[in-house]
Amino acid sequence: MNLSTITLPQTPSDVEIAEDATNTFAAKDRDFTVALPDELLMQIFIVYQNWTRIHFDGPRPIWLIITQICRRWRNIALAFPIYWNVVPTYHLGCTEAMISRSQNVPVSIDFSIKRWNQVDTIPPGAEIALQQVHRASNIHIFLNRGAIDQVVERLNDAQMPLLTEFKLIFKRGNTNVLESYDLPVSFLRADHAPLLSAMRLSHCGLSFDTVVPPNNITRLEFAHIPRLRRPTTSRYRDLLSGMPQLEVFIVDYAGPLLDDLASDRKVSLPCLRHLTLVDTIRSCVTFGHHLDLPSSASLRLLAVQDIAPGSAEFGLAASLERDIVNLVDQHCAGWRKERAAASEELTTLHIDESLFMSLSVRLGGDDMEAEAPPLSRASPAYDIAVSWPRVPEFPRVAAAVLMSRLCDSLPTMHVHTMRVDGPFSISARRWNVTFGAMERVRAVSLVGDAVYGFVEAFSQFDTKHSGSYNSSRLFPALDDLTIDCAELVGADGQSAIYDALKDGLRRRRESRDGKKMDLHIPGRVLPGSQADELAVDANVDRLPKSAASVPDIHFPHDPGFSGQIYHDGDLDGI
Repeated sequence: MNLSTITLPQTPSDVEIAEDATNTFAAKDRDFTVALPDELLMQIFIVYQNWTRIHFDGPRPIWLIITQICRRWRNIALAFPIYWNVVPTYHLGCTEAMISRSQNVPVSIDFSIKRWNQVDTIPPGAEIALQQVHRASNIHIFLNRGAIDQVVERLNDAQMPLLTEFKLIFKRGNTNVLESYDLPVSFLRADHAPLLSAMRLSHCGLSFDTVVPPNNITRLEFAHIPRLRRPTTSRYRDLLSGMPQLEVFIVDYAGPLLDDLASDRKVSLPCLRHLTLVDTIRSCVTFGHHLDLPSSASLRLLAVQDIAPGSAEFGLAASLERDIVNLVDQHCAGWRKERAAASEELTTLHIDESLFMSLSVRLGGDDMEAEAPPLSRASPAYDIAVSWPRVPEFPRVAAAVLMSRLCDSLPTMHVHTMRVDGPFSISARRWNVTFGAMERVRAVSLVGDAVYGFVEAFSQFDTKHSGSYNSSRLFPALDDLTIDCAELVGADGQSAIYDALKDGLRRRRESRDGKKMDLHIPGRVLPGSQADELAVDANVDRLPKSAASVPDIHFPHDPGFSGQIYHDGDLDGI
């Protein structure tokens, strides 16, 4: 692509309005925006701009093209300087046009342009943009060493009174994955950027021994800091002590060097709403115990077991996993005791184990997203994951036991939707012990081996003293069940698992005065004749084959259905 050909329309006369009525939104009988005030239409443009803008990395970004739909839209866009506050640096003409049209409003400067990542000198557009940093509210940098030095050197001495967000990602060379970038000692001093509230550093680090960041930081992210460049635990505490307003703290493979393990001193973060820790189990546990968090803070924890089998420390593996449980238990203690009204938003529980031996337990609202801190809701959310090496010494029994312990620690009393997906099995006993108290569960989705132990527990009822009325031990309010496993019925048409499911559905219908529950099951799992039999006691929905998410692997089933093959270890130890 020839960058010299990139132009931005300067006036409405440059706009070509399509004559084809099928493509002309300007026609009054079809343009629903005619009645909208200019200010409201501009707000729609800005929302769309924020939604589609990742990098200003193309000659005609969509959020600029929409201003050329018709003459009115173009006039509105040109009349509002705020729409032009994104300053690119890859092309001089674009840079100058955006700076001119944005007039005096704060701008967002993006130095993250791939086209000049591999050069040692910054282009003219970047030179022009650097002259506007006094207007910058956001600065994003994604550069290699050749260009980043020049940008950082210019920013180091600059006054940035409007800067609120700074993001720097060092683009490492392909031949050195351990390469990092060290920022100057005086970078982003409080007197240079007094309004700075959000900072993200990736593959680089500050001089943690001397940096004094602004005390109004509300969001702090450190990602992929090489181990030798990381601050110590005590230095992390000192750094966080100067951030009393911190709301979001994300540490992604940037945990501290463990220098004072015996210390019980904690740093208080009274305003924290979300904490992410991604590192080894040892680092996550140690760092977590040095942070004093509000019980309402969301927690995202991904802990990797890095103790190799056969090593001298292998015996500590189970102990460290127990420490993870204790960390979660300590954090959630307030919610479990208070049973606050806000905790009623914790309605969805997801349990999963990936092919990489990673157990994941997530608890949150119906709209919980793992990637984004759920700061909009009143109650917290939890995303806890533990990964093991892919070796036989870490059997699936560890995942099942750890899952039980984590669920016991989380405030799950208000869960009404549950999903279990993974190759590890959960015995009927564990289903009852771990989840028996979740009496509000109404919908359950099961994929994989978890189906078999669940069906056994599902068929167990208690007889009430009042007569023949039966009460289900597990999920008495359940009215929607989805199961997807390798098989329910064997080649001979017989299966104790199928019989147990059928019996459980019958008893549940009888205990509800004939009301049927909904059962969703892939057609390949359940033949048509058996589906007809289950339809007597349930509203059966045979899902299409494409809905199945597990391979056709046949697991051996115990003809006597004693539960022996579902046993997953001692409940009392990890």
